Amino acid sequence: MLDDNLGIHVEVEEVETGHKITKSKGPSDGEFIFTSHEAGDHSICLSTNHTSWGARPDTEHDHMHVSEVAAKVRDLNQNLEHLRREQQYQREGRQTYRDLSESTNLPAVWHLKNFFEDRKLR
Repeated sequence: MLDDNLGIHVEVEEVETGHKITKSKGPSDGEFIFTSHEAGDHSICLSTNHTSWGARPDTEHDHMHVSEVAAKVRDLNQNLEHLRREQQYQREGRQTYRDLSESTNLPAVWHLKNFFEDRKLR
């Protein structure tokens, strides 16, 4: 008989506000995806109730598995940091373009305003 508690338990929480984004249970060999509508740091907690009945613990395998998961988490963090830097670069570029447009357009607007006011008075 399979135990309903077996599998990976996943909890994701927004660190600053403590808002729980997801709390779910999935298969022990699956993956999970979550979407946050809040920017900021998130805490991800993975746990399992799985035990190997009658088998000797394979600590070397467990350590290898944990190392693989840690490497994947590091890769994800690096990708997130790259995305964060790219977003900041895009924001700064848009701001620079907006400032340049405003500084270029302002004299043109005043010139056109004066031009049409002069034409209207004549």
